[in-house]
Amino acid sequence: MVIIRKETKEYGTQKLIEGGDVTAKRVLLIEDMITTGSSSLFAVNVLRQSGAVVADLLAIVSYGFDEAAQAFAAAHVRAHTLTNFAAILAVVAEQGRFDELQRRIIEDWLRDPRGWENKRDG
Repeated sequence: MVIIRKETKEYGTQKLIEGGDVTAKRVLLIEDMITTGSSSLFAVNVLRQSGAVVADLLAIVSYGFDEAAQAFAAAHVRAHTLTNFAAILAVVAEQGRFDELQRRIIEDWLRDPRGWENKRDG
């Protein structure tokens, strides 16, 4: 097991990869959540630059955004998730945790988060 840092620390080993040598090792990247995929792909690139073979990543949840799927495909990384935001939303709605209007607002955001922000600001 290794940890990928976003930036080096000023103390310790001062490396982006903490925990061991990944050279020529097949590595499975594990993430909690995938939004756009950019932080995951940063980690993939750090691992690859250090000689690791990374073809897959596992995440607990994904928002399911197309841009993430496209980014992973372009990087030749298969993303596997345990669930997605739409499934979580369905369960929470079924449990009555929010009303119909709240559900529609969340679904609207999920369809187009950047456009949704612009609609709300305008």
